[in-house]
Amino acid sequence: MPDPMDELEHFTTPGLTMTPLPAAEVRRRGTRMRRRNNALATLGGVAAVAIIATPIALAATGSDSSPTPAPPVASQPAGGWKQQIPADFGLADGWNPELEIGPDDRPITDDICSTPLEGEGVDRLAVGYVEPGTESSGNRALTLYTDQATATAQVDQIRSAVESCAQTHEGDVVVHDSELGTEQSLVFTARVLLEDGTPGGGSIYQVGRTGNAVFVEQVNGWPGDDGSAPGEVDRVREQAAPVVEQMCTFSVDGCGLAQPDASEAVEEPTGLTGAIPDTFPLEEGLPTDPQGGVGIEGPSHDLDLAPYNLENTLQACGIGPQNLPEPVDTLDAGYRSPAMGILRQLRTFESAADAEAYAEGVMAPFAACPEDADNRGVSKVYEVTGEDAGDQASSAVMRVEVDGEPGIGFQLVQVVRVGQAVLQTLVVNDGEQLEQTPDELRATYLEDSQSVIDAMR
Repeated sequence: MPDPMDELEHFTTPGLTMTPLPAAEVRRRGTRMRRRNNALATLGGVAAVAIIATPIALAATGSDSSPTPAPPVASQPAGGWKQQIPADFGLADGWNPELEIGPDDRPITDDICSTPLEGEGVDRLAVGYVEPGTESSGNRALTLYTDQATATAQVDQIRSAVESCAQTHEGDVVVHDSELGTEQSLVFTARVLLEDGTPGGGSIYQVGRTGNAVFVEQVNGWPGDDGSAPGEVDRVREQAAPVVEQMCTFSVDGCGLAQPDASEAVEEPTGLTGAIPDTFPLEEGLPTDPQGGVGIEGPSHDLDLAPYNLENTLQACGIGPQNLPEPVDTLDAGYRSPAMGILRQLRTFESAADAEAYAEGVMAPFAACPEDADNRGVSKVYEVTGEDAGDQASSAVMRVEVDGEPGIGFQLVQVVRVGQAVLQTLVVNDGEQLEQTPDELRATYLEDSQSVIDAMR
């Protein structure tokens, strides 16, 4: 078993070297923070009391969801995902303005449980502080990714690594049941124990995603004792609330919509829910000519999926979807010819939020792996694109290149969510080159599935 001290040595961060802001700028930020706190309503869940246990049962999914079905949303904001952080984004908001606050371009932590907390994004803003006369310091970073799927994959990767550490070093790395009010949240503490077993200090970490933006915070100076952990986690979370409030600008809906009153929530789900009948027309739109192969199979609740190589088709760079919500029911239909296979899977979920998390989770590996190359010059190139279909839709196209030239084989993974149901289409062709453009391929199979999508409503 590896020495815990070796794995935890990266959790401590040396004292920050930064240029403090002028006193006038510090006062301006403090005034703006107070105005923002008075003007903006606190997001639901941010002010909730966190239930802390050390250690506690770890979260089972990589995406936080509400038990109340979410309303249908678009797959991306109007005009696309933001690729630049607004100049007036108050990343230091919530911190005591009397601290020495300034910009800090360094990564928050190089290595947490062998995984960086920050990935390569399209834009980044970072600030840090030191508290004079103490060992306390902190860093915040906001990173924009190309789209929501890429940002989700980054948070899922961090969660997986941290939860693995928490199981290996019980009590030294602890995941806390604390919600930031973002679409995904992860809060954990990490400490170092001295030779006599007493805590030698530690840090508190917060990771939150809304839309294609990921917020990461590290606060140093926590004594590391179990008794102070709940209060310190609450304090750090509450200080970050003004930042979380601003992150709505990166969401699908933006900041202009009021939060619905709980009494106005829709009690009866719409569209396909629960058990899927065997007579559902899942096969409509599939090719009818078997071309010497099996042809159409299903619809069926017990279709043999082995010929479709499902597990490998959903992987990119050797990583498949993580922590997907369990469906209520699944119906399958497929088509096989000697050159290709098409598999349709229709799933229903307990809530629209679970269905949304599933659709995002399936796309996450492809968004995180633009290219998977081997040492023979063969590359699998992945491209993820949002679609205008259902309540939420996206496609991932994989094409093969050999020494930079088109090769044999291509794949398509397409998901369309309607309410609490998700249609997943997998296309695998190992014997032919992709004659269409990726856009044409996506459009073809989306059109072929339209009658199924209509039947899901």
